[in-house]
Amino acid sequence: MYLSVTEDLKGKSGIINLDVEDVWFIHFFSRKRIIEVHTETQILYMTGTLAYWQNALNTTYGFPFETVDRNIIVNVSRITCVDSVRSVAYFTSEITEKSKYCTFSQGNRKKMEHLKKLNPSIVTI
Repeated sequence: MYLSVTEDLKGKSGIINLDVEDVWFIHFFSRKRIIEVHTETQILYMTGTLAYWQNALNTTYGFPFETVDRNIIVNVSRITCVDSVRSVAYFTSEITEKSKYCTFSQGNRKKMEHLKKLNPSIVTI
C-alpha cells in the first residue's frame, strides 16, 4: 500500500509513492492546512483530513493508526517505546536528543497502555 505524497507544500516536486510501512506518524499542520507525513528521514505532504486517512488506512488495509493528539495519528506498529512522563512515543530503540517523536495529548495519555496491547514490543521508559 502506498500513499501519494509530495516533497514540498505546493506539490511542485510532483507526486511520489510512499510505502505506508515507512510512515511513523501523520500530523495535521493547521497553520498551513495540510497533512505532514513523517518518516525516519523526511517530512512529506498530502491533502485530506486525519479522520479520512485514519479510517482509510485502518479499514481498507488494516494498518494500526491511532489518534494520540487532536492533530496526530500514529502508526502503532512503528512505535518502539513510550515515555509516560513526557507523554511521547519514539520510533527508534536508541533515544537521543535528535530522536524523532510524537506527543500524546493529556486526554490521550491513557492510550499508551492500549497501544502496548496492539504492539506488545513497545517499551515504557
